[in-house]
Amino acid sequence: MSEKLSRSLTFIGLLGFGFNIMIGSGIFFLPGQAMAIMGPASVFAVLAALCVAILLVFCFAELSSQFTQTGGPILYTYATLGPVAAFGVGWMGYLSRLASNAALVVIFATSAVTAFPIASGWESILIAAFMLFMLALNLGNVAFNSKVMDAVLILKVLPLLAFIAWGALQIEPANYVPFAPAGVFVLAETTLIIFYAIVGFEMMTVIAGEARNPQ
Repeated sequence: MSEKLSRSLTFIGLLGFGFNIMIGSGIFFLPGQAMAIMGPASVFAVLAALCVAILLVFCFAELSSQFTQTGGPILYTYATLGPVAAFGVGWMGYLSRLASNAALVVIFATSAVTAFPIASGWESILIAAFMLFMLALNLGNVAFNSKVMDAVLILKVLPLLAFIAWGALQIEPANYVPFAPAGVFVLAETTLIIFYAIVGFEMMTVIAGEARNPQ
């Protein structure tokens, strides 16, 4: 399969792209939802989601070592199961990205209004501006976009680390009682929520055709 893409992404750029997708709105908002469902025991949902994610990471790592072209899961399915299955995987991936991006822009607008109440009533404008900004980035040079995404990653990681450090100082044993107010039967539901918050690593394989050394 011949591709005419600029292989401009370095290992650091590719890594930054992956972390940027993983550290998104889900990381900041969904742990609170998991806590509301399962209470302090939601930490087990986090561990379960991480175990599933690690298994998937190993699968994608093995598959990505066999290909250098763009496509990721679509390409792997095409090579093993044929075009019909790849067509289905492609559309499922597209629809899942569509849904997650819709959630992302809504959370972006909600967060902006929370931080700046003066923006209340302008949510649609904020969403449109955000989408146009992302569109402009995608139409631009890959190497430049990689640098922009690295800067965005830093802006996301710093407050996350600060919040973790602050939260570690606020631990109160009394808050862990009751430990599992809803019981253990909501573990699967809570794990699914956390899993949604941490996925995104698979997108690194999609842009393999733009990486200098994708394998």
